[in-house]
Amino acid sequence: MTQAIKIGRVTRALATREAVLRSLGLRAYDPDADADAPALFVGVYEGADLAAVARHRGPALVKFCGGDARDAAWSAGTLRELAAARPHLRLLAGTPLRADCERHRLPIHVWRNVYIGDAVIFAPSEPPGRRVYTYCPRARAEEYGIGTIRAVAAELPDVEFYVARLGWDDSNGVRWGDKDRSAELPFPNAVPLPAWLPQGQMPGILADCFCGIRTVPRDGFSVGATEVALMGRPVAHVTDMGVPWIEHAPTVEALIGFVRRAWAERGPEGEASRRERRAAARALAEDRSWLNLESSVGP
Repeated sequence: MTQAIKIGRVTRALATREAVLRSLGLRAYDPDADADAPALFVGVYEGADLAAVARHRGPALVKFCGGDARDAAWSAGTLRELAAARPHLRLLAGTPLRADCERHRLPIHVWRNVYIGDAVIFAPSEPPGRRVYTYCPRARAEEYGIGTIRAVAAELPDVEFYVARLGWDDSNGVRWGDKDRSAELPFPNAVPLPAWLPQGQMPGILADCFCGIRTVPRDGFSVGATEVALMGRPVAHVTDMGVPWIEHAPTVEALIGFVRRAWAERGPEGEASRRERRAAARALAEDRSWLNLESSVGP
């Protein structure tokens, strides 16, 4: 019997918790009311995430996102025990995380790259802007490839690069560019975005861009790349994600070449490819088949 997941819990380690649930059409998990219902658990980054999975009695799909698979030494033993004891508990990870999952002997049942994005909010706008979109959280800048972004930007000094989540929390009104912070720009043509930015503002940010690049190698949850593609913009990734609308550009040189080609194709002659790219990304973003659990399938 197939059981459709309609509720979900997203780790607080992800900045886009509400957006993830909304994009998947799921309501937020209530540990008391939903303990026996089929549920999705996104991310196992901290004790609270693992405890939520352990307390849940019903069918569950646990999705790894990236760093949680890399650092799973602390959680892997418990997850192995839970998976062995509960045939209705399934673990899911994207193929870029395979080496980490195998190293920690995580019993992954489903290998699948999940693409999430709201095709209604992230709609194409013409013409594309003049910036490049990148994502690099300030606290994990090295892990997310700030060195690669910096090297690419150095070869393209006339192009501005949005760097999402690299800026400070500007809720107090102090923003990047103020005298006390301008010296901290990671490179001259960087345009850091605040640490927290409402999803409703993101389409406007992406409308300013003509392409996006993703520079985190361990990427099991590439929401930003999907949103860029839904806007019709070309996107490149240092990891081969296995879909035609995300170009594989594993080196600085490949990323530079990608940005230059994207700039050359940003005019009217590129509209057809932008429509095709959005259609392909939307088909995967709206695919919910992976949220259907077979209750009879064990680990």
